[in-house]
Amino acid sequence: MIIIADDYAYLTKQLQSMLARLYREHGEMIADSRIVICHDVATAIDRFNRSRTDLTLLVLDLCFGADANAGFAVLEAIARHELVTRVVIFTAYDFPAARRRAKELGVDASRFVGKAEPLDRLKVVIALALWGGENV
Repeated sequence: MIIIADDYAYLTKQLQSMLARLYREHGEMIADSRIVICHDVATAIDRFNRSRTDLTLLVLDLCFGADANAGFAVLEAIARHELVTRVVIFTAYDFPAARRRAKELGVDASRFVGKAEPLDRLKVVIALALWGGENV
């Protein structure tokens, strides 16, 4: 299962389509039901606890209303519960402080992609995470 954690419906649909194409490019198919979109922290954490997750695509700038740290709350839950998942961060907040905090929570810097970067970089990072990398 792949989790896309973001509160913006248009972006999650675009990312879901990109993931389906990426699987086809690697000679595999993925059912829509295996790509789970979580629009809030509680739902994302619940999904981690209920199912094995191959990849979490976390849009770090997800705010869920007034909670500007919601993206980090998802990372903290992954770390706290020692959940096994590969995490790729996609963010408009590509700042050194955000990278440091993500690293403190176990996310390798190579899996941190800024939204200003070419979309192909996100695809490469996801492919490496799914088919050629270690957990988190």
